[in-house]
Amino acid sequence: MGHGGMSCGMKTVRLIMVLFNIVFFLIGAALLALGIYVMVDPRFQKLKEFLPLSTDPGITKGLSYLEIMGIVIIVLGSVLLVVGFLGCCGALKQVKLFLICYGLIVALIIIVEVAITIYFVVFQANFKIQFVPKLQKTIKNTYEGPLALIYEEMPKPSPISLAWDFIMYNFQCCGVEGKLDFYGATKWNRTNPWWNPLLPVTMKDFVYPLTCCPMGSLKQNWNNLPLDQLPQAV
Repeated sequence: MGHGGMSCGMKTVRLIMVLFNIVFFLIGAALLALGIYVMVDPRFQKLKEFLPLSTDPGITKGLSYLEIMGIVIIVLGSVLLVVGFLGCCGALKQVKLFLICYGLIVALIIIVEVAITIYFVVFQANFKIQFVPKLQKTIKNTYEGPLALIYEEMPKPSPISLAWDFIMYNFQCCGVEGKLDFYGATKWNRTNPWWNPLLPVTMKDFVYPLTCCPMGSLKQNWNNLPLDQLPQAV
């Protein structure tokens, strides 16, 4: 090996570093795409309605927990893209400035990851305790049912109420923990408009929303509810 050459060991280290940072770059690109997807996909737009950061009724606009998650994913993806770029360029071109920036960012990422890990280990037990009651509260205080979309004389349901119907219909679920979540819904008109004396009295009022019910082989639709199919779920 001539003067100024690079040993096989150093070449191997540089190759590993380049490959490692290509993986970083690809992961960053994937996270960036995922974050953008979370921010624009219709199903997540429905979800964000009942995950606001503030439950203050005086605040009509603001970021939701879902949007915060999307922003965090976008930022993380962008950081990984930059790290991958700096690492690859620094290793291939031996640019000292790139390598210094790369080392500092990687060190910062490690510190943040350790902090996040500690946070989730300590607080994961409280996650369900904090969020389940909040979601159940949105059902109790805001759920109105989808029938107002059929009958023009009825006031239109709130975005949060509609979000629940979209979620339950598309995910074939019911409430947060089950049908009992709807027993305390204060704004829901439970009257069954399709009831007649030939039907059992028990069917005169809804016990749980129609969107909780299976509706044959209907496909998912995050933009429109199958209103014409609701009677078959009664």
